[in-house]
Amino acid sequence: MRKLAILSMLFPLLVLSGCATSYLGISVTPADSVSQPGFERFEVNAEELPAFLGPILVSNFSVAMAERGLQPVMKDGDAVVTLRYVQETLRPEVEQDTYEERIDQGGEARFVARVVVEMRAAGADEIVWQGSIQRIHSIRPGDYMHTGRASVALLEAFRDLLSDYPG
Repeated sequence: MRKLAILSMLFPLLVLSGCATSYLGISVTPADSVSQPGFERFEVNAEELPAFLGPILVSNFSVAMAERGLQPVMKDGDAVVTLRYVQETLRPEVEQDTYEERIDQGGEARFVARVVVEMRAAGADEIVWQGSIQRIHSIRPGDYMHTGRASVALLEAFRDLLSDYPG
């Protein structure tokens, strides 16, 4: 059981070790391109993004794409980009001991926060380009997001992710 717990904690670290590291610990998983997209305008579809993080992710991704020559639009884009948030817990859940009496339910939470980016032609289901950015987080009660530093780091990570975007 202990070996399984250790393995489950190490697996995400091994996966992330193959990624390029960006500003402030955000790593980038290189993008996969199925075809040469050749898009000019794109829409962003945000899925399952935390409310406090959604606007920062969408705006920084749009800036990075605009720097690559694509125009962000609200509708009628020839591409639809989906930004999806995935959270992977690093510490296995501990079963509650029936004899245990806790004063505070708080504690540190460790997880990998991943933003998956998928691009499709408007009206199509096939993904023509995809990649992700991710960061390991350790959160304690009382912590809050430093939006200024996070915004700069996210923009740099998106620039890195899009560095191989065709066009």
